[in-house]
Amino acid sequence: MATRSPPHPHTFTKLQLAVFTWNSANSTPLYSHITHIRSKVLNEGIDVLVFGLQENFIKPGSPWSLIEDPILRQLQEAFNGEDLIQVHNSYLLGIIQVVYVRSSLVPFYKEMGSDTIRTGYSGWVGNKGAVCTTFQLGSVTVSCVCAHLCSVESNIKRRNEEIFEILTSYPWFNLSNYSILYGDLNYRLEIITFQEAIELMANKETKKLLQCDQLRMQILTDQIPRFNEAEILFPPSYKLVPYSTNNYNNSKQRTPAWCDRILFMTSDRPTPSYPNGPKIPVRVDPVEYSCLDLPDCSDHKVVYAYFDIYSDWLEYSPPLEFVLPDVSWPVTSDLPVKIELLHNMHERIPTIAKPPLFSSWDWIGLHRFGCMTSSDYLCYTWSPLRAKSADPKSDNTYSFIIKSKTLPRHPDGGLYQLYYHTADKHILAVSHPFSLTYSDEGSRLLN
Repeated sequence: MATRSPPHPHTFTKLQLAVFTWNSANSTPLYSHITHIRSKVLNEGIDVLVFGLQENFIKPGSPWSLIEDPILRQLQEAFNGEDLIQVHNSYLLGIIQVVYVRSSLVPFYKEMGSDTIRTGYSGWVGNKGAVCTTFQLGSVTVSCVCAHLCSVESNIKRRNEEIFEILTSYPWFNLSNYSILYGDLNYRLEIITFQEAIELMANKETKKLLQCDQLRMQILTDQIPRFNEAEILFPPSYKLVPYSTNNYNNSKQRTPAWCDRILFMTSDRPTPSYPNGPKIPVRVDPVEYSCLDLPDCSDHKVVYAYFDIYSDWLEYSPPLEFVLPDVSWPVTSDLPVKIELLHNMHERIPTIAKPPLFSSWDWIGLHRFGCMTSSDYLCYTWSPLRAKSADPKSDNTYSFIIKSKTLPRHPDGGLYQLYYHTADKHILAVSHPFSLTYSDEGSRLLN
């Protein structure tokens, strides 16, 4: 009996987004950090994970540099086999940003733009600056800016200038419904000594300590844009003695501070792909804002935030779905698969969702369930749609064959999925997970 792709959340009005930021001080994380991040993300049922690093200097010059990075490799291995797909990564010297999306939401994901912005030494050096990306989920546009601003307690004005420089240099930021500025923003505590700060922390007087926070003062006095920030209830994230949890380092007379921050703002704007359309209302509720209370190999703690994003305009219909013969099949014979264009795709958001134009360069990849990235395919075949537009009045079913000789040779007991890839690197559909059955005679080499 034919098996269709799982029902997509056509009316999902809430997205759960997690943001993690860490200045690694060019060190390799303890495995307990990665394990803790993995358990928190999976236990909370996160839909989108944004992970930012600062001072993570990897060897440049190779297209595999990001894959070889020990932190990102541990992160990839932690989520291997889970239901999160890496859809974006970007890198500027020591600043890295990675985005994961739940596989069932990948057809709703569309990258709108990305950029790297240097601010170190008047823009000549990338040791300070930001990596930026903007994407749509449904019709809600999200911008993520991972920044590392200039240091030194007295450089408040320069940090403010760098924020303006980053935001004005990245136009997508002002076209988004939901924008996040996060990372090592390097704002410090002032008008307070190291010992006074330690005493307030010992007495858990966080509110008094926050009265000396430079960033909050800059926002309140309109020196920088009026970002929102969840309530801070965790201890300062800097400057710690490495491999300790609450032992702060006074060797350079640096007062503990919340250098690592996650700020956000919302705006009811039309979607960028339809600028004359209706404004998209968005509400964001911070769920948790804290740091990992673990021994750290850096002098910064890992800071994270969870958000619930609400909007009726998250509703969206995928343009097509896979129809498979069964939930499992033998590799000894070719597999006939059908693609069905959805008849109701024009009815979901008719003023915003335009019918996709399919290209003869579109292709269908076979992936392991929970693959690390959408480029991790085992084999592929070209799409049968061949540059047709989705017309709901026409016959919307197309067939293709996956040759048995292209399937994986060795059984591993795992599950697989089919992805529909467009020529412009978007994913329009993901099939339900299925298994492959093997026999000694029927195994085939992967071409």
